[in-house]
Amino acid sequence: PGQLRRMVVAEALLIGVLASAVGCLLGSYGAPRLAAWAVGEDLAPRWFTVGDHTWPYSMAFWTGVLVALSGAVAASWRAGRTGPAEALREAAVDTGTMTWGRRLSGGGLLLTAVVLPVLALVGDPGDLLHRKTYISRPLLLITAVALLAPVLV
Repeated sequence: PGQLRRMVVAEALLIGVLASAVGCLLGSYGAPRLAAWAVGEDLAPRWFTVGDHTWPYSMAFWTGVLVALSGAVAASWRAGRTGPAEALREAAVDTGTMTWGRRLSGGGLLLTAVVLPVLALVGDPGDLLHRKTYISRPLLLITAVALLAPVLV
């Protein structure tokens, strides 16, 4: 179990560092271009620019590494507790992929994602054109689908 945990965590550390570094590199090239495009399309004010601060890249890098390691530790902890015979039994029949909390959260978010636009269409259709709804309402649907993905798969 310890060897399995170390192997999974080491792989996550390697992949997390590489992916975070590539993300920061792409962000350093893409962010100024995106800001210039947003100003050119009048989506942002003329004074909007991407500064030369380095702390956002540092925060993004370490957040990426931390998320990768957290996920790996959680996954390796369960995998390390599973014995060889139990692993073979679980591999034959994969049960318990959807917890009740996940089903309840996914169903509630899916219901909310469907009901909110319907209520807006019935009450005030112009409310759907506000910029704040472009992000919040699709995120409800995206999160619901992510939670219910094992059922869809």
